Amino acid sequence: MKCNVCGNTLQEDDKYCPNCGNNINNQKIETILDNEKKPNIFKMIFSIILILFIIISIYYLIVNLNDNLTVVGDWKCADYTSQVTLSDDNDYYFNLSFLEDGTFNQKIIDSPDYVRGIYNESMSDKMVRGVRGYLNVYITSNSSFKDGILSNSNETTRYEFGILTDDEYALVINTKNYNAYLCKRN
Repeated sequence: MKCNVCGNTLQEDDKYCPNCGNNINNQKIETILDNEKKPNIFKMIFSIILILFIIISIYYLIVNLNDNLTVVGDWKCADYTSQVTLSDDNDYYFNLSFLEDGTFNQKIIDSPDYVRGIYNESMSDKMVRGVRGYLNVYITSNSSFKDGILSNSNETTRYEFGILTDDEYALVINTKNYNAYLCKRN
């Protein structure tokens, strides 16, 4: 450090400048106060850029994980039990078809019975390991054919679709009666 009056080089333990007699303690206090007053602009700009980069990265990671998440397509479903085998087609007993126009068709395999209607889907904020994302699917039936009888109905049921990370399977829960199904996308 140098004396701010005469410019003489000082030792760390000097209390007064040996050349001009200036009180060095006051100079040290002023130097500390001056350093505290001057913000490090480079560190502030770097910190702001780093924080913005982290926020943008997290946003795009979440958006890209769920941007194509949909139930649109054909699914074959089985009761979800410990005995269900993903590869055994004999376990599946009904098909669900969700069309892009907002209509659906549920059909029992090897039977003329069906339910038809409309649906809508929305993202759920639920997060579980091994599940790519959850969708709330509201199904409103408007016609059904069961045991040879055609009937009209207007009943809405919410299903929770947990699309697994491979996008081929979904764990589906009927939130009205809590029946669970394992469905495979065809």
